[in-house]
Amino acid sequence: MRRAIASPSHQQEGRNHHGILRFTCQSEKTIMRRMHKIFTRGRPAALANTLHNRPWLGYPMAIAVVWIAFVLRMKLGAALPPGLPFITLVPAVMIVAFFAGPGPGLAASAVSALAAWYFFLEPAHKFALSPTIAVALAFYLTTVVTAVGMLHLLRTTALRLQAEREMSLSLAEQRAFLFRELQHRVANNMAFLVAILSMQKSSVRAAPRDAEAVLDDAIRRIRLFSTIHRRLHDPDSATRSLSDHFQALFNELVEATNSRSITCTLVVEQMPISGERLMTLSLIATELMTNALKHAFSGRETGVIDISLSAVPNGHLRFSITDDGIGAQGDADTTSGLGNLIVDALVEQLGGTKRTSTAQGTQISITFPAEG
Repeated sequence: MRRAIASPSHQQEGRNHHGILRFTCQSEKTIMRRMHKIFTRGRPAALANTLHNRPWLGYPMAIAVVWIAFVLRMKLGAALPPGLPFITLVPAVMIVAFFAGPGPGLAASAVSALAAWYFFLEPAHKFALSPTIAVALAFYLTTVVTAVGMLHLLRTTALRLQAEREMSLSLAEQRAFLFRELQHRVANNMAFLVAILSMQKSSVRAAPRDAEAVLDDAIRRIRLFSTIHRRLHDPDSATRSLSDHFQALFNELVEATNSRSITCTLVVEQMPISGERLMTLSLIATELMTNALKHAFSGRETGVIDISLSAVPNGHLRFSITDDGIGAQGDADTTSGLGNLIVDALVEQLGGTKRTSTAQGTQISITFPAEG
């Protein structure tokens, strides 16, 4: 099959059409960029925004601008060629519509049409209505009303584009912030897991025969850490109270240790707290409650663990976990074990201090500065 070959003239014509189309598209983009700049930037745009936000200023401006245009038309009447009654009034209407909006622009159109009808359309100084005058007034009003509408549409479009651009920039900044925050949290979480494994390694080195138990303990801690992390990053967590969060944490530990006869009471004030701090408090609570469930109620079937979080003077918060068990003397992990080392490291991460009381059972209180 033979293929038709376009003649040089047809090829040149196609290139010309393509060039015209590309020039037209580029011109439209240039016009839109310039109109966006005119309507949203600079002192004229600031003045226009002021007048649009205060419509009562726009109508006095319309009267003043039309008056100036009328006086200018009267002064230039002798120098102007005949047949141009609206030559200074059309720009006046455009100026009013641009700066003050469609309402004052339409008012300026009506006032300027009446002024031109009475003073500049023959016979002058009377509101005579002939077919010629009617056509002139209709053409003028159609032109200026269309121009006012187009200016309003352009301004609305420019402001919408500006709002969308600002929203896009805000979303981009928020996305970058969330990505940095995610990286920071992941790095902290990995560092915490490495610290746990390093401590467990030291335990294995000290007692090689207990390696299996130490690894099981590490697996338990990492699994709990994963559960807390998943719950805190659940979209539903934004509506969950702090009391519900710690109650769910206690319930999971009770199931894991088969200590269903142990109950929990909570006195937790609802307060704004960052996800990172809530993660740290959750890990502390996990260690202390696990320790209490394992050791505090030895020889007993029932027991109570109290959890409290409240604000204290000097801009600090106090987080306490109390049990009514046998006290710290029966719990080596509270004094020198791995759990105590983990809690101390987490308390240091909060910038707080830890105090232990064994008057009735065991109470561990952690005081740390509130977020600024």
